[in-house]
Order: sequence, then structure tokens, then C-alpha cells
Amino acid sequence: MPACAIVDTTRVIPTSTLAARMRSTAFLRQSALQMKSVSLIVSSQTSFVIKTVMRVAGLTNVHFVEDKDAHAVFRAYADGRDVAEVVSTAEP
Repeated sequence: MPACAIVDTTRVIPTSTLAARMRSTAFLRQSALQMKSVSLIVSSQTSFVIKTVMRVAGLTNVHFVEDKDAHAVFRAYADGRDVAEVVSTAEP
């Protein structure tokens, strides 16, 4: 597993079933458990399921990031900086 990841949830095509959404979110959660930091780029269109599960999971290494901050997040990861210090975290 890589140490960090950026997941752009704004460009995801949602599946039609809740079960499929839960499987995708469970995979994301399991992956996040093995990483140092994960940034989820979110918008008002981002799946409620993704936002809710990741918030309830209580993972301190997962950051919700607004689309406008995506480049800053990428640069922070590339430079080895802490993402939390670079962007304003979006409220899920």
C-alpha cells in the first residue's frame, strides 16, 4: 500500500444499489486503515454513503477536501508535508 492517497469522489459515477456503495466504501475504509493519510475530494454531489461511513469510521488520517484544494493536497503529499496544514477541511 502507498503511504498516501487522493480519491476524487467528485467524478465517481454512483452505483444504483446501496449494497454496491457500501462495498466500495468498505474497500476505501480498509485501505485507509493501512495508509498514513487519505484525502477525499468531495463536493455537494459526493455520495452521502461515502461521507457518512468515513465520518462514522472515525479515521483520523482521512481528510475531506474541497475540489478547489485538490492541487494543494497533491503538492503537500509530493513535498512530504502534512495535508491538514495545507487545506481547509471540508465538512462532510
